[in-house]
Amino acid sequence: MRYEISEDVVWTPGFDEVRLYDSESGEFQTLNSTAAQIWTLLADGKDVEGIVAELGAEHTDGSPEALDMIGSDIRGFLAELAARGVLVAETAASAS
Repeated sequence: MRYEISEDVVWTPGFDEVRLYDSESGEFQTLNSTAAQIWTLLADGKDVEGIVAELGAEHTDGSPEALDMIGSDIRGFLAELAARGVLVAETAASAS
């Protein structure tokens, strides 16, 4: 699965964080260092599996259990942002 950043979101990277402004809702948000790393990988065009693989290699021992746990956390975080309208799930039609 791949997500795109909503057109309503303006974001800037900072030192170990990313600051977001959602012009649709008027809300500001600051992502901590791990969330900022996920956001930056997403902005660089990585799909969810690519993000899981990269962060899994960096932050776990590579065991299937650890990769499943980090994958679940990343998918949950991205789904939460999508539910709030900050991210948009890319459909097969929009990917073409």
